Amino acid sequence: MKTTAVLGSKSPAILAQDAGFSEHTLLNAIGAAGEGVMTRSTFSLDLGQKKPSVAKVNELFKARSGKDLNDLTARQFTACMVMADAINRSKSGEPQAIRDALAATDLPGEQTIMPWKRVKFDESGQNNDCTPVLLQRRGDKYVTVYPAEYAVADVVWS
Repeated sequence: MKTTAVLGSKSPAILAQDAGFSEHTLLNAIGAAGEGVMTRSTFSLDLGQKKPSVAKVNELFKARSGKDLNDLTARQFTACMVMADAINRSKSGEPQAIRDALAATDLPGEQTIMPWKRVKFDESGQNNDCTPVLLQRRGDKYVTVYPAEYAVADVVWS
């Protein structure tokens, strides 16, 4: 990223697949060269503008950790909530009962902090209703630009 900036090369768009592009360490290291970069993610903190639960959970998380939720911690939080729900519905601590409850999970997306349609596992254990978001770097942060129902800004093309 720094080399392309030094060479004066600027693509109209750079779309990354999560990984390092979602980490603030990379973005701090490349500075202005990261302006406008887009990345796929499973979570964005600005979802709190459309889903109040995101802001509330982040407030609680930040009070304990000193950090905001991110892609990884939001997924971990959601996994814990799904597991707690399954354990409660299993009505026992028996592994098979918990597994059966997990398999029967059908949690509406509105009841999560994620931009997902729902949490429901298919026969192979995949949740096919995970809806990603596209984020674009603006200054020192990412903003959600897609899908429309969660976008807080329009895409800016270079």
